[in-house]
Amino acid sequence: MNRARAVAVRVSMRALATLVMLAVSLPAQQHGAAHAIEDVGEARVPSRALFKRVKAGAEDVLWFDVGYAVRRVVVEMHEDWGWIESKRSDALIELLDAMRVRLKDEGDESRVSRRLAGIVDVAGALLYGTEAIDGEAGGELREVRAVGDGRMRFVPGAVECSWRSTRPRGGYAADSPRFKEFEGLFRATEYLRLYLAKMPDAQRQRFVEVVDACRQAGAGDALAMVDEAMALLFGAAAVVPGVPQPAVSLDLLWLRRRAQQPGPSHEVLPELFGAVKAEQPRSMADGVLRLCHLLANAEANDAVFGELTKQQWRAKWRDAASFAYVGLREVDCASRAVGIESFPKIPRVVIEPLPEVWRALRWLDLKSDELTKITHPHLGGGEPRSWIDEVLAALEVQQRGERLSDEQNLELVELLVYAFGEPDMLLGTVSELDGVQAALRRAEPRFVRLPIRWRGEVHRVLALRLYVQQQGDGGDGDWRDPPWGVTLDVSPAAGR
Repeated sequence: MNRARAVAVRVSMRALATLVMLAVSLPAQQHGAAHAIEDVGEARVPSRALFKRVKAGAEDVLWFDVGYAVRRVVVEMHEDWGWIESKRSDALIELLDAMRVRLKDEGDESRVSRRLAGIVDVAGALLYGTEAIDGEAGGELREVRAVGDGRMRFVPGAVECSWRSTRPRGGYAADSPRFKEFEGLFRATEYLRLYLAKMPDAQRQRFVEVVDACRQAGAGDALAMVDEAMALLFGAAAVVPGVPQPAVSLDLLWLRRRAQQPGPSHEVLPELFGAVKAEQPRSMADGVLRLCHLLANAEANDAVFGELTKQQWRAKWRDAASFAYVGLREVDCASRAVGIESFPKIPRVVIEPLPEVWRALRWLDLKSDELTKITHPHLGGGEPRSWIDEVLAALEVQQRGERLSDEQNLELVELLVYAFGEPDMLLGTVSELDGVQAALRRAEPRFVRLPIRWRGEVHRVLALRLYVQQQGDGGDGDWRDPPWGVTLDVSPAAGR
């Protein structure tokens, strides 16, 4: 369904809302007693099925079931996902084509450029559905399609790897001509994501430069919109334009741990909906999790519910929650991930309580965003927002002496373990400053373990030490660290 059609459906549904309700006419009986529930018939398209019954005069009372809205949320989410992914597929093809031409026209025969050309060839073949290509890229294409073990031929050392994660899942593997193109999109997305994670810094930097040059030339213009839409839909950021970085998700982490003791869906999913509340949803995926929690934990307290037992109503609502959740999982497999499933536990985050410093950092982050909009206008606009907003919001909770919610804590853990991976290209550059007696350079950051007092207990935590070194008097490469001021106990016994 195209967007105009989707809008028309929404308008017509509003007009129909006074008629479209689920029919229920049960004979009266004693309050609280269980009642047999009659299966009236299929309702694959509920409004059409109900229209026939209302037109036939078969119903005296109509029940406006929340199930209508739950189903509609799922259907519209699928429509939005399909439209966005179709745009992403077209724009990514356009971008890869432009990258291929640029790498060829530049005549750069360096190993880095040749490797990038190989990656672009394989990703393009996966997107197009090309059966075979020549050379090393052809061998890699066959391995990726076989979704087994293989080698990444286009990074130094031809690293051994597994291509199993490139197997399409959910809606990306749907047996429907409408979604057939998404199979190749999923494979190409995961292929690029695996390479971007394994590339050495210089190769990744060159990849980003080529992408940026092609974007400035107008290739893949829709990707700015696509990346913004994917963030709203699933909370996924972009590794590079058009390649989403899956959002770390509590529900997936919970299910991965539950997999050690699997059970039937009617037991496992209600447990999940009880454990994951998503009290502060940011993406639509978070909103679905919040909906599932509320449905699965709703109470049948109103008198209107009195003709069925509370257990029967809860079963109905839990089933609706499961319908919504599985609907989400049909389309989220390229944009949401367990992420930190290999961690034996999720640490609690304590923010360094320097609110004014954090606000100054936020100001700089927003200015950097403004600068990006000037230098790269093709990346689009949007409301200014800094990642530090999440830190400041959590710091307010911490300063009140309250515990961060699991969702807030996981967002901060995700930031810490994923967001600060960019290379520092000028680290070690020598500088000379007036008034300073010797040359300086920024030193390689180090982790140090230091004590903090939190919630009445002393914890020895990892801190990131940033500092500069000063060259010794001889100027012969003898670089000296500054005095810390307090001697730290870094012995093994102290928990190093």
